[in-house]
Amino acid sequence: MSRVESTSTAPARGDRRRRVARYLAEHLRGETSGRGVEMITVPAEGGTDGGIALLEGAEPAFFWTPPEGGTAAGYGAVETIRTSGKNRVEELRRRADRLFGSIETFCFPGTAPVSPALFGGLAFAGGNARREPWTEFGDCAFYLPRWIYREDGAGATLSCAFHGNDRDARARLLAEYERICRLCAGGVGAPVRIDSGDAALRQMEETRWIEMVETIRDAIASGEFTKIVAARLTEAKLDFPIDIPTLLSRLAGAYPECYRFAFRPGRSTFLGATPERLVRKEGRIVRTEALAGSIGVKNDIGKPGRREPADVLMGSAKDRAEHAIVVDSIRRRLTPLSAALEIPDRPRVVKLRHVMHLHTPIAAELSERRHVLDLLSVLHPTPSVGGVPTEKAIEWIVRNEPDPRGWYAGPVGWFDGAGDGEFAVALRCGLVRGKSTWLYAGAGIVHDSDPSMEFAETDIKQQAFLRALGIRV
Repeated sequence: MSRVESTSTAPARGDRRRRVARYLAEHLRGETSGRGVEMITVPAEGGTDGGIALLEGAEPAFFWTPPEGGTAAGYGAVETIRTSGKNRVEELRRRADRLFGSIETFCFPGTAPVSPALFGGLAFAGGNARREPWTEFGDCAFYLPRWIYREDGAGATLSCAFHGNDRDARARLLAEYERICRLCAGGVGAPVRIDSGDAALRQMEETRWIEMVETIRDAIASGEFTKIVAARLTEAKLDFPIDIPTLLSRLAGAYPECYRFAFRPGRSTFLGATPERLVRKEGRIVRTEALAGSIGVKNDIGKPGRREPADVLMGSAKDRAEHAIVVDSIRRRLTPLSAALEIPDRPRVVKLRHVMHLHTPIAAELSERRHVLDLLSVLHPTPSVGGVPTEKAIEWIVRNEPDPRGWYAGPVGWFDGAGDGEFAVALRCGLVRGKSTWLYAGAGIVHDSDPSMEFAETDIKQQAFLRALGIRV
C-alpha cells in the first residue's frame, strides 16, 4: 500500500530541505500501524558517485550502478533473507513475497513512489560458499536496507525502512538522517591512498592450470562435455587496509562500460566491474546477452602489419564457436517462455580496457507474467561461466577447481515486489577483507583451446583489479 501526498508549489532547495527533515521527523515520531515494515521516501541531493560513501561503514551495504547510469545504494539491514541448497531461489521468492506484502510506503509531497527492493546475490553453485573466505556470504543473501539511496535521470531519493513497532529503530533513523544525507551527496571524496607496489601474491601455478585444462580437454574429446569454464584464484596481501570506495571508483575508471557492484554482509566486501548482464526484466520485456569469446588488448595496436584484435577475434573459428554455444543455450532456455525473441545473426565486438569480447544482445517478450527470479533460475549459469551440458559442468567445476568460487560468476543485483529487477554476472571481481583480496578470472575451454593462451587470458582479465589495488602487473 502506498500513500503519496501532493503539493502545488516547488519550494526553494533550502526550504525544501527543512521541510523534508520536518516531514521525516513527524513520521518517525508519530503513531504507526505497527503491522509490518514501513518505508518513507524523500528527495535527496545527488552527486558524482552518490551513495558510494555508504560503503565506508561497518554495517551491511550494497552499491549498484548499471552501464547506462543511475545508482542504487543501501546501508544497514531491516530484514535479511538467507537461503541455501537446491531450492534456494524458490525459498528466496517465497520469503521475499511475504516481506513485500508487509511493507507500507510513504512519500514526501511531489516525490514519485519508490518500490521497495531487495539487494544481494547468490553463490555460483549451491554449497560453493561454505569455505573461507566466503562463509559469511553463504549460498544466497538478500536484504532490505535501512537506508536506500537511488539516483536516475529524474533525480535522487533517499528512503528509510523500519519496523513500525520498533521505536528505538525510528529514533536511530532520525539521528542518522543528516549523516546519511552527507554520505549520499558527497561521493567518494578525496581518494584514499592505494599504492601497494609489489604486494605479496599467491596464484595458481601455470603448470597446475595446464593440467586442469588438459583434463577438461580430455573430457571434451571423450564426448562428455562440449565446454567447461575453468577459473583460478589470485590472493593479494597488502600492507594496509583497502579503502572500498576508492577501489570501486578506480574500477569505474578502468571499466566505465560495466556494471559496478559491491555487497558487504559483514567483515568482507565483494565488489567488481562486470561486463555481463544476466537478466533485466521490466514487465514482460526481458533483456539478456551472450558474452563469450575473448582476446587480450595489447599496447601495439595499430602497428604496421599487425591485425587489429577485433578482426582477429571475429575471424577466430574457436571463439565464434564458443560464442555460438552460449547464444544457442540462451535461445533454447528462453524460447518456451517467450511470445517474441530477438537475437542478431552475428555478434559484435565489445572493447574493454584490457580485453575484447564477442557480444550478442538478446531481447524477449514473455508470453505470460513471470518473476525475474524465475528467469534467473532459467538462465544461470549460462555456458559463458559454466559449461555444456550445464548440470554436469557445474558438478565438474565444484568437484575439481582447487579454490571455491563463492559468489564469483554468480548473479548479483536486485528485485522488487512486482517481480522486476536486474542481475549481472559477477566477473572482474574480488572479495576484500582488511588487507587481503581474493580475485578470480576464468576462461572457456573447448576442444581446441590452448592451455597457455587461456592462462594468459585469465592474467589479462585480472589486470584492471590488480592495478586498481596499486599492484604492478
